[in-house]
Formats: sequence, C-alpha cells, structure tokens
Amino acid sequence: MNPWALLLGQASWAVIGPVLDRLDSDLRRRVLDGSLPERGAIVSYVVGHGSVACRTALAQNGAVSVATLRRLAEDPAAEVAAELLRNPRTPRDVMLRAMAAHRMDREAIAAAEKLPQREVYALVEAADPEVVAPAVRALRFRHTYPAGPAVLARALLNLWRLAGREAAEQAYGTAAALPETVAERFADAFAARDGRAVLGRLIEHEGRTQLVVDRLRSVAGRLGPMSSTYDGSQAVLPRLVLLAPHEPLRWDLVRREHRLAALAPDAVAALGGEPDCPGWVRDDLRGDTRKPPVHTRSQSERTRLRQDAYRQLAALTVGMRDGELRRAYHEGLVPAGEILARAPSAHAALAVFAATTGPRLDEARTAVNRLTGHFLGAETEAWAVALRLLADFGGTLPELLATARAAAG
Repeated sequence: MNPWALLLGQASWAVIGPVLDRLDSDLRRRVLDGSLPERGAIVSYVVGHGSVACRTALAQNGAVSVATLRRLAEDPAAEVAAELLRNPRTPRDVMLRAMAAHRMDREAIAAAEKLPQREVYALVEAADPEVVAPAVRALRFRHTYPAGPAVLARALLNLWRLAGREAAEQAYGTAAALPETVAERFADAFAARDGRAVLGRLIEHEGRTQLVVDRLRSVAGRLGPMSSTYDGSQAVLPRLVLLAPHEPLRWDLVRREHRLAALAPDAVAALGGEPDCPGWVRDDLRGDTRKPPVHTRSQSERTRLRQDAYRQLAALTVGMRDGELRRAYHEGLVPAGEILARAPSAHAALAVFAATTGPRLDEARTAVNRLTGHFLGAETEAWAVALRLLADFGGTLPELLATARAAAG
C-alpha cells in the first residue's frame, strides 16, 4: 500500500470523500495508485460513492484487484470506461461492459493502429461499424498474439451483423497477413451461403479451453513490442490471450493441464481473474506461492538483524536503503509504532510497509490509525494538508500530523 493510501485509509468515509475532492488530480492519483485492499475504506468509498474523477483515477490503477475493476464497471461513466479499457488487468467480462459506455472520438478511431492490442481487442466489440473496421486493420497475428485470429473472427462477425457481408469482406481485405491455414477458414466463411454461421463456428473452435491453455503456454516468457507500455510486458500477454473470445473455461481441464506441467505464474494470475474461476481451482493453481517464507535465523542472526534495522531506522529518509528494517519488521523484531515514531521521514516510515500484507499490514494500519485519530480526528482540512505535506516533510509522522493539524487551524 502506498504511503498516501496507508495514511488516508485510516479516515472514516465522512472524511475520505471530502479529502479526495480537495486534492489536485496528481495527488489524487498518488493516493489511488498501487496495491490497495479490495475491501479497504478508500476503495469501498470510491467505488460506492466517489466522484467520476476519483473512480477514473482508480480505474487507471494497474495494480488494483480484478474484483474492484468489476465493481467499477457496474455503471461506469464514459471517462471510467475509457480507463478500464486501458487498464492491463481488465478481464474480458469487464471489457465488454466498459465498451457499452465508451465514447471514442474520430481522431482516436483513425489512429487505432497505434493502440496497444488489448485496446484493439476491445474496439472490435463496438456497436459502430466505423469503429470496428479500423480495429480490423490494427489487429496483429504474429506469434506474440496467438489469439489474434479469434478476435478477427469476432470482429468480422460483429461487422457483418452491423453493416452487412460486403462491409465485413472489405474490412477483411485490409487485415494483416494471416497464417495460411487460418486464412483458408476465413475464405471459406466468405464463400459460404451461411458465412455468419461459419464465422461463429470458427470463434467456437478458436475459443476452446485446450487452445486457450496452449496459447498461455506459448506466450510464457515472451515480451510484446516495447513501443507499447502495456503490450511490452510479460504479465500482459497471458491476459491478452484471455481477452479474446473463448468458451466458459473448463476448469477441470485447466487444473489437469497445470498439474501435468505447471503454467507460468503470469498465466496463473491471469486465470485467477476470470469471472467464473472456482476458489478451489484458484488455490490449486497458486499452489505454495502464497505461503509465507519460513524464517530459521539463529538468535545471534536475529539480534544482528535487529541492530542493523534500528541503525537504518535512526537515519531513514526517502530513497535510503531500508531492506533490513523491512525484514526485521516482517519477522516481528521491530514494532510498527516505533518505526512511525522514530523514522526522521514520515514518508519513508510509511513506505516501509509498502509491500506488507496480512497481519503485519494490520499492525501497521492500527499504529497509523492510533496517530491519525489523536492528531487529525475528523478534521477534513487537516487530513488534506497532511497528504500534501507528506512527500517532502522533514520530520517524523507524529510531527507531520501535528503540523497539519496546526496549519488547518
């Protein structure tokens, strides 16, 4: 959890909303960035009651949970829908809901070929043929994008329904080169009297669970073109496979395949975000990866780690190395309250807990809550001042909170 979110997350809903509204857009994005607890106060407020600006900022967060993205998509404003379509974690069911609310200007449509493939996959679902046709030209089919033919079939079927056979065939003529065996199937569709039905069967064939699993294996370890921030990462490619149309996954087959030969971690993470993924499959896919490491340090090693941690704590400022302090906190050797009270930088103190989860995060939140309750209470302006000062304040967290309270009057 980022330092700003860890701080504001201790406020009540009655405070969180007015505070977020007082912040400028850059600081609001900082608060709503990074890993945030799905049922934490900030996410719960923003999803249920936040302004369009707040929900848009949350939809931009590439680390937010898939469950949160689904909640944002329940009734999205156009601005929120646009960010959901850009978010690299957005699964297919959220993409389809967001497309219904998305409004795309003509310049963006004309520049479809410059968009990341994940956004192109969304455009093929549009209800406007003038959006779908440019998306067909923008689709790519090289080995990095093994699900491209399934998306093309979906695009052509959608365009056929919207504008007729001729429009679909014309758009197909503008598509990038396909593998020969796949190209033959599309040629068959346009030659057949029941061409739409042929395309439908092609989508069914390309969306079989076994093919989805095979594609997840084929993109393991690959990078997309680095010209695109989203496409140029290993984590995005498995999600791109699952953005293509596919049948409701047969989870027994997925589980069996994973047990025969383990899927890559990024593929496992992507599968866990599917809307119908059963809990028992999700747990089985993750295996032992969620188990905390077992610490077997000797007493002398624990003493040395604790001493090193306190030395780091005494001089802790933003940008300084804090690895020993984080490890010591994780192993229960330094309490959260001491870190917050003694670190010379409030921001650096809160950053110690950035990657913390479970009971250790609960301990940190309790310690922060104790301080904010004492210094800030329900004073909205004091909370806003504290967040504005946090990045550059040269003092401990209690000193920051006292300064914010005094500045707010």
